[in-house]
Amino acid sequence: MAPRRAWTVERDRLNDLLAAKDYQPYNAGVPGFNTQVNAYNGQVAQVRGLIERYNTLVAERNAIATEEGELVKAIDSRPSTIDKQ
Repeated sequence: MAPRRAWTVERDRLNDLLAAKDYQPYNAGVPGFNTQVNAYNGQVAQVRGLIERYNTLVAERNAIATEEGELVKAIDSRPSTIDKQ
């Protein structure tokens, strides 16, 4: 079973226990469920950090490519064409 589906099933099970006022198994299941959710949220935060770093690198690379293009134009010694009128 996929983790997301497993978490949904476990959440529903815990909610059913709570609704039935079956507190002992509910209380026993909550810490493990919370640990899994916290681990997942930590991984999501890591992925978001990686995405942010990637986007920063792309922006830096694009700035360098733009500057390189401008430098190439600046040192181009070929005569430019002139339109005859």
